[in-house]
Amino acid sequence: MNTEKLYYKNAYISEFSATVICCEEARGIYRSVLDKSAFFPEAGGQSSDKGKIGDIEVIKVEEEGDILYHYTKTPLIVNNSYQCKLDFEERLDKMRCHTAEHILSGILHKLYGVENTGFHLGAAEVTFDTSLVMSKEELKAVERMANEAVMRNLRVSEYYPTAEELPTLTYRSKLDLKENVRIVYIEDTDACACCAPHVRTTGEIGLIKIVDSVKHKGGSRITMLAGMRAFDYIQRIASEAGSVSVLLCAPPTEISVETARLYESKNELSARLLAKDRELASVYARLIPATDSSFVSVYPTLDTDALREIANSVGDRVGGALVLLSGEDGSYKYVIRYSGDDFKSVIACANTALNGKGGGRAPMAQGNFAESLDRIKEHFEK
Repeated sequence: MNTEKLYYKNAYISEFSATVICCEEARGIYRSVLDKSAFFPEAGGQSSDKGKIGDIEVIKVEEEGDILYHYTKTPLIVNNSYQCKLDFEERLDKMRCHTAEHILSGILHKLYGVENTGFHLGAAEVTFDTSLVMSKEELKAVERMANEAVMRNLRVSEYYPTAEELPTLTYRSKLDLKENVRIVYIEDTDACACCAPHVRTTGEIGLIKIVDSVKHKGGSRITMLAGMRAFDYIQRIASEAGSVSVLLCAPPTEISVETARLYESKNELSARLLAKDRELASVYARLIPATDSSFVSVYPTLDTDALREIANSVGDRVGGALVLLSGEDGSYKYVIRYSGDDFKSVIACANTALNGKGGGRAPMAQGNFAESLDRIKEHFEK
């Protein structure tokens, strides 16, 4: 029992008629074998095709030897013939992405001797791993060459070499293959052992875009998009750039320059505000009265560093707990200065009573209270 794999005869078959050879229950769903199928299984780093057998949805397809198992939630009738239909828009999308990955990997191999060590074709993006770390400049050059290969509309073909031919051929492969090897050729660009369907010509890909690269296991993990995925991404980026350019009153090609200028201005303004806060902290510290009891005061706009500065300036002027707050009812940042031997229990008790989180080492603690000012004063000034 085996399945005739129509996708190897023609990757563009989207509808076909097939007869059910067997159907069995498997883990609460059903798996069936057809006499022939155009559904590509989970293999080659990508998920299986989706579609329908008759009116029944195909959940996934797996391959075991020469047999394809089609998983469905409803059983198929053995010996019945069904009209089958792929979700060909998804299939074509995968074919474009997979062929694009071959182009990028082939160019990386030719230019830098890089091996492809991993590949994943997901619903939203494609990643592939390289044996060496690639720089942004190198990937930019490779991306340009890849798109030049797309524009040249190069021929993509498959070839099954004989066992005698195989050792004489130069091609990329993650495995040491000995038989039933299928090599995908991209004219002047790449030769790679691969089982997946591909487009006929590189021009069908339309566009290739590298969107990210991170270090991964001694090499790089590269995220790429191709076809309509790449087109949609470029459109989103262009739309965002256009919106930002309006806000910045700058051309889309100059938004990074204007953003850098604004960021520099922000840093200068932040530094000036910080200096003002320190001046205010000094003034506020002088206004805190000497007292043998606890004292609570609120400074809505000051940050924690400014509160700590006030607390350090006051020293032991406050005999009880000096509680300095920043924020508003229900969400206060606190700095507490307390020199008593029971420092830890005072802070723990306050956190419990006032929905707080935080701590520190005597005589200073900091954290947050999720309570009203009245409730905080009631706790400390009782």
